[in-house]
Amino acid sequence: MGRGDDTEDEHAALRDAVLAFDATRLEELSASGRCSEPRRRFAAAWAAIVAGDAAGAAAEAEALEARGRRDGDAALVIECAALRALAEATGGDLAEATALARRASRMGRTEAIFEPECLAHLVLARIRRLTGYPHLATRILRSLWARTPSRFYGWLSWELWMAGAREEGFLLPGSRLPFHRAAAALYALLDAADEGSAAGYREAAAALEAAAAELPLFTDEVRALLDANDRARAPQARDVADWCAGRAHDAPAALHGVLTREGAAPADESAIAYVHAAPGARARRITRLGWALVESSGVHALPQSRRKQGRNETIAAALALAGPEGLHEATLFEMAYEFRYIPETHGSSFGVAMHRARKYVGDAGVIHHEAARVWLELRAPVLIPDPRCKKPLQDRLLCAIADQRGASPRDIAQAVGVSLRIAQATLASLSADGSCVARKQGRELVYEVEDTTFSEPTRLRNVGPEP
Repeated sequence: MGRGDDTEDEHAALRDAVLAFDATRLEELSASGRCSEPRRRFAAAWAAIVAGDAAGAAAEAEALEARGRRDGDAALVIECAALRALAEATGGDLAEATALARRASRMGRTEAIFEPECLAHLVLARIRRLTGYPHLATRILRSLWARTPSRFYGWLSWELWMAGAREEGFLLPGSRLPFHRAAAALYALLDAADEGSAAGYREAAAALEAAAAELPLFTDEVRALLDANDRARAPQARDVADWCAGRAHDAPAALHGVLTREGAAPADESAIAYVHAAPGARARRITRLGWALVESSGVHALPQSRRKQGRNETIAAALALAGPEGLHEATLFEMAYEFRYIPETHGSSFGVAMHRARKYVGDAGVIHHEAARVWLELRAPVLIPDPRCKKPLQDRLLCAIADQRGASPRDIAQAVGVSLRIAQATLASLSADGSCVARKQGRELVYEVEDTTFSEPTRLRNVGPEP
């Protein structure tokens, strides 16, 4: 076997370990006499991020990237830039992570060294998802889908599912590696949530949490997902806790994609969040996916109205989250109407809103309004859709475009559940500001999501299907 074969084997073994987040194998490679010194250091740097040492990984990757530039090793430069982006994201600096990931992706495209290029694009997709752009993540991931080698399958599938895609993915049955077990458990959990199987969900959640305990890189996002779904769990992350308690209405950015999945919630409802409340218990939000854990026989599920504003649901959800102390009428009015309350001007409108909200709650409880204070007294457990967490129409349209590349306005409107006129007007606005691209196909416009950094890897562009 010649030196070229040895080098290729070395790179393949290292990429296998990197993409599987295989700490044991990475440590073996970092200590191996067979690997070149830069590759041993790269293995050690990736092992550091697998172990949760983001700062150490970033520092070593930066030094190695400089070494690669001096040696003319373009593959090493691209891979180290991608690792630095991943490390900065893990450390919480998403702005720096985005800048590094974009640079790595562009270098990968310029150098056209296939697997390092794909790794850089995969890291960029993860950063896009973590920063709340799942439609850009899915655009990248689906472009990689057709050609990446099997070593990419587990991570590629993970990112697709967390971005909200429903592809079955590539599972590696029988693997005992933590990341492969985690990917299989994530798929099982989302499938159980879609099917409304509480037993299947809890089994998969236990497996996912056990596997993620060995993967610090993914521990926080797994915990955030599980905490946001299950009212029996006390959220540990501040952003998740604030969202569950109703102190914030935007779900954590890393969960934006996965929360668009159907879950067991009614198919005709677009809410991504519900307030679960019961007499004598503190109410909290759960996601659509959390419907699988709700004992439906004992809970009165209030339906999502067809009204655009959703004021009945907003009033009921806000009062349930406020608990027995309730809310001042001005605060509640501003939550429902989104402008300041002036009693002399808005008092009669608020009275009508209170009447409708009482009718909406029905036998599940009583809304009291005394001395400018409003509170909800529950008589039964309820599940209330919370429109304040509804995914903005622009985001829903962009996700639909990412799901159906080259879709017409009619296709997109049907997928999102809005009128064609509303879809066309919003798409025109999104196209004008560069969020999506419109192009002519025959006599009509079709739309695509394009990332300003990413373009398909060279092999995807220039090579036809494999035999």
